[in-house]
Amino acid sequence: MKQLFFLCVFVLAAAAGHAQTCTPDPLFVDSSGVFPLPYDSIAQTGGIPVSACIGKPFEFTFTISNSGPFDYNGIPIEFPYVRLDSTGSAITGMPVGYNYTCNPPNCKFIFGTSGCVKIYGTANVINQPGNYDLIITGFIPLFGNETPVTFPGPIFPGKYTLELEPNTSTSCLVSVKDAASLGMLMGNSPNPFADQTAISVVMHEAGAAQLSIFDIHGRLVSAQEIYLMFGQNDVPFDGSALTEGTYVYRIARGYSILSGQMVIMR
Repeated sequence: MKQLFFLCVFVLAAAAGHAQTCTPDPLFVDSSGVFPLPYDSIAQTGGIPVSACIGKPFEFTFTISNSGPFDYNGIPIEFPYVRLDSTGSAITGMPVGYNYTCNPPNCKFIFGTSGCVKIYGTANVINQPGNYDLIITGFIPLFGNETPVTFPGPIFPGKYTLELEPNTSTSCLVSVKDAASLGMLMGNSPNPFADQTAISVVMHEAGAAQLSIFDIHGRLVSAQEIYLMFGQNDVPFDGSALTEGTYVYRIARGYSILSGQMVIMR
């Protein structure tokens, strides 16, 4: 009986740990940095695009990619690894009741790999509604010692602001809405392309949306407002001003996002 009890405890603990695992966004596995990027007040992009409610479950995933050099003021820098503290001190500024978990579990992102950090939990009534500015602190090996680096910080300036709303708020979201609530992305054609392509998307309802294009470092290179009709839409995109390479495009309406990759080749 005692062995059965401990077996049940082990299974439940394993299941709970598995439930909190995260998956890195495949769109950023070839980039380096923390994604989404911090909020840029000028471009009005990036940051945490969802709000949370007091007393309701919440989760949000950051992708951490160490696939190549980090771009620091135009200077590429390679880090053998980026490590976060796995015991709970790597992310500060979170509401009381929130925690985080990493994939890999030791929160160490080796050069050439990608992983993720998931914030999860339920903000209790001790918290006051308002904006919570989160800081992610990691460590990089530098001159034989581990040096702290922050996100946001000098490498990726901006803010990670989480809006915490009262549990009576009708606009409160507990997680990112399923992209299927917006529509279905069919891809772009031709792809690769030299200058002109068209992004095909099937919409569940008509309305305005934002088309944003990011380079492989997560920097916004193009943004425009578009209007999409119900059903099939072919959105033209002119990439003649961009250099050759891989780009990420995102169609967003509110908190719903459709994403894909395009390649410019001449």
